[in-house]
Amino acid sequence: MNLKKFIFLFIFPLFIFSQGNEYENGKWNINQHTPQTQQKKPKTEKEIPQTQQKKQIKKKKNEVVRKNVSEIIDGKKWFGELILFDDSTSTWTPWSKKEIEKSRALLKIKSDTMKIFNEYWSTSKLFPYSRAKKNKNLQNLKDTIQIDLEASGDFYCSPSNKVNSSFGWRFGRQHKGVDTYGKTGDTLRAAFDGKVRFSGWNDGGYGHLIIIRHFNGLETYYAHCSKRISQAEDIVKAGDVIALLGETGRADGPHLHFEMRYFDQAFDPQNVIDIENQKIKDKFKSKNKNGEDTYIYPITKRDFSYIKKNNAKKYHKVKAGETGSNLGYKYYRDAYGGWKKIKKLNKLKSDIIYPGQKLRVK
Repeated sequence: MNLKKFIFLFIFPLFIFSQGNEYENGKWNINQHTPQTQQKKPKTEKEIPQTQQKKQIKKKKNEVVRKNVSEIIDGKKWFGELILFDDSTSTWTPWSKKEIEKSRALLKIKSDTMKIFNEYWSTSKLFPYSRAKKNKNLQNLKDTIQIDLEASGDFYCSPSNKVNSSFGWRFGRQHKGVDTYGKTGDTLRAAFDGKVRFSGWNDGGYGHLIIIRHFNGLETYYAHCSKRISQAEDIVKAGDVIALLGETGRADGPHLHFEMRYFDQAFDPQNVIDIENQKIKDKFKSKNKNGEDTYIYPITKRDFSYIKKNNAKKYHKVKAGETGSNLGYKYYRDAYGGWKKIKKLNKLKSDIIYPGQKLRVK
């Protein structure tokens, strides 16, 4: 037997056997041929970077505030739920149609149990508070009445930010609202959450009219509509379409005549609303009893100071060429009806008037 055969048959098998687990299935154990400094060891928790440890242990977020809010998305108003967490993050989830209907149903239940939706409630009369004592004394208010403008939800403004005619004395009579420009068919929306008290035609000049009573006690009027969509007793949310803009009734061109009233008495909407910027005025920002952001408007006798001025007796000295119809239109914007009122005030039996004659017109 030569030397090569001897090595192959006896020495080589002994060498393989001596390696133990270092060679298996034709492969060498890698740790036996890698320096110790390069050998892979299982990492301890201390050796894991902090950023990776954070991924492994998720910190629990604590909810701080949860409230229902609205968002303007692509020009449309969406209602949803906002949640704020203690790590300064937040989530906003839009309501589903089912949730919106549930919210509307809750408002219906709320309105059914509230005094303001049961007392002095009429779906046929424009001014149901006419017999209430409070109605006749608003110009003499001694206290301030704090009105939570967002008592039941959010706010929605006029479809236009351009005022055509403001609140105040106009054409010999009190203009009790604000006129804003628009085109026939523009959508009119509820300013606040509430319940429709009146939806119908008015012969007194309003034309097609919608009146909404709100959860804070205010009423808003939407006049000269081309079409009424909401009906009496409907529950509406801020931003709901209630009618289409028009020029029905006594209107010179298409526009929205918008009024705000408390116990039937009108006050200037621009005291409350910044129409140009389409929002409630910032100076009325406040906190409600629950510590939530809202807007509080303080109603005082100053809001109704015009009533005393308007109730004061007014006289007119007839000029040459003037007729009863002229005076009726001048002071009441109604030639026949206005003259009829003036005749009654002066106990006149004839339509004949004379230059220099002093007539009471208010």
